[in-house]
Amino acid sequence: MSIIDQTMQWVFQYTGEHGPCAQSRQVACGVPEWAYYYAQYADKHPRDDTRAAASKDPRWAYHYARDVDKCPRDDTRATACADPEWAYHYALFVDKQPHEDTKQAACEDPYWAYQYARRVDKK
Repeated sequence: MSIIDQTMQWVFQYTGEHGPCAQSRQVACGVPEWAYYYAQYADKHPRDDTRAAASKDPRWAYHYARDVDKCPRDDTRATACADPEWAYHYALFVDKQPHEDTKQAACEDPYWAYQYARRVDKK
């Protein structure tokens, strides 16, 4: 188990016993994946700090928008668009319609451009 996994195990154990707090949230915000999990399972609602931390990685920006925000936002979309795969997923499952930014990003890769045309544009 890595030091990050051990730290996060402690953070979630502490949060489970005492509830979310600034110190444990700050630790979680050090890694995009854990910022997402903290927002989803500890805070149970969106916050600017966890969103900003999760939005340092396209995958976790997408998951944050889909599962925590439950709506599209320009900041999470912009990060998701840094990767064609996550731009496609963002358009399909968060925007639920074509968007110029996601289309342009998805079209950087032939596979995701095809999927976008087939599953997003057709709506």
